[in-house]
Amino acid sequence: MMAPTSTNDDGLFDICMVKEAGKLRIFGLVPHFLKGTQASQPEVTMIQAKLIQVNAREGSLPVHADGETICEAGDSLTIELLPDAIDILHPVLG
Repeated sequence: MMAPTSTNDDGLFDICMVKEAGKLRIFGLVPHFLKGTQASQPEVTMIQAKLIQVNAREGSLPVHADGETICEAGDSLTIELLPDAIDILHPVLG
């Protein structure tokens, strides 16, 4: 329930950002993430975007996607949503 209001057809990424929190507070946030109510917590910010840019403060920024290593030594990441960039074929049910 990381992004409980997200949809797959609005052309936007739904991003959940959490400010630094102590170990005890992290345990307090877990039930909110399980219920999808994390946006009500002061440490949590939910935003939408078509483009995401992340930069490492120091060192590298390893990137993994769907269990696959994309990069281990980079220091930045840019992800852009490209609506209708691929055609998906599926059987008609019914």
